[in-house]
Amino acid sequence: MYSVLQVGATKSRVSARIVEVLLSLKLAIAVGMVVSARYAWLLSHAEKWDTPAQMPAFILCELPLALCLAALATGERSARYVRSAGLAFGSALSFCVVALPLGCDVGFRIWEMRKGYLVDFENFLPICVLTAVWMLAGAWRYGRNKRRVFFAYAGVGVGCFVAVALLLTATSVQGSGEAKEKARYQSPNLSPYYHVRAVAACLIRHRFLHRDEGFPSSLSSIGADWNCSPEFSDPWSLPAYLIHYSTLDHSSSGFDDFRLESIPADRSYVLGPVSASDKRGEVFEFRGLDATAAQRKAAQGHFSVQTVDPDTILYHLLNMRGHIKAYMAAHDPANAPASLDGIVDEWELNTGCDSEESAQDRVIGRPMSGSCSYRVSYFPSAPPANTFAISLECVAYGARCLRSYFLDYGGNIHATPEPRAAKDQDPGLLPCESMQICNDPVWTTSQQPGGLTFMRASLLYSMHKTNWW
Repeated sequence: MYSVLQVGATKSRVSARIVEVLLSLKLAIAVGMVVSARYAWLLSHAEKWDTPAQMPAFILCELPLALCLAALATGERSARYVRSAGLAFGSALSFCVVALPLGCDVGFRIWEMRKGYLVDFENFLPICVLTAVWMLAGAWRYGRNKRRVFFAYAGVGVGCFVAVALLLTATSVQGSGEAKEKARYQSPNLSPYYHVRAVAACLIRHRFLHRDEGFPSSLSSIGADWNCSPEFSDPWSLPAYLIHYSTLDHSSSGFDDFRLESIPADRSYVLGPVSASDKRGEVFEFRGLDATAAQRKAAQGHFSVQTVDPDTILYHLLNMRGHIKAYMAAHDPANAPASLDGIVDEWELNTGCDSEESAQDRVIGRPMSGSCSYRVSYFPSAPPANTFAISLECVAYGARCLRSYFLDYGGNIHATPEPRAAKDQDPGLLPCESMQICNDPVWTTSQQPGGLTFMRASLLYSMHKTNWW
């Protein structure tokens, strides 16, 4: 019997201790300060509302609780706890009073929104109310026996809350609500695929023209003399995406390779596809990165693989080869035709260009004029007479294409990402240029961005686009 009573007493003491900890004023204020910091962040970023910049919002939202902490730091222990409890009680009670109309205002404003900071603010508001109720309970525990002093400081807490509310309104940036809403729906000028291709073309061309320099250590090294758009040096030049650049294979002549990726960073954008490239000049798109392990298994490896859209000129090259072979089979199998006139569709030859600027000189990132994409060169009748070669050189370098191709007399295709015509000494097609779904030896699964990469990009993007002062 004694042991049963002893166990019951122990449980009672543990329960009392738990209640004491939960009603601790210090713990309630500490949690309140964390919640207030999140509240200030969402408030400053909320669409449709004119709000203060981030730091003024943070300072003002933390001010009532900072006063509570200051009251805890001075004076005799019982008195300082009563003062702090009164301030906390007044501030928390004031917030509970305004929480309902604030929630109604949010509800009316977001009826057409699905995502965004204002939606997050609405979802976070109940947590703020629960924290305020917790603070009320903890504060009342310390002030109920000295109500005169307690309620006097509670009035000060109410006054502090009202002053903070007025200052938040006074320091709000006019027009910021409309600007934040507009920025939320801002679309990139280029798709991630084309942006990555243009930046990769800028890097590859500069290394081709300056072999002794290698690839730069960062995109900020892209200078005005590169003949590239100035925005390429900014990792945030593509709205809602982080352009991540890194170098590999350091040698005496500089970095020998690079990795370039467009990482979705804004929660309002659907995850993926992620575009990526390296010194080979092929642009990859990674799809299905947010698929579960079960989905990837069911798809038999078709998730988290490279889906590729090769440069259009490769298709033109293959079409030209097919037209020539069909013509020879029908007319003269022993001799290749002297020219492509009447054999290859005229529209394919018209996209070739002779008078346009050189790929080495054009400004990458400048809008293209005309229909020039590539330059066609046909070389018939090398021994044996029934062989031919075709060169398609990318002239709209970085805009409509990046890699140039050469079909040699033996029927092999060679390619180069450099701003020149391909030659038979250049490497053959890359693995992902000959099929849509493939396993590239460079961009393996381990090289593709994972959850931590997306979290980092989202954090950096939020820090970048925040109006701090």
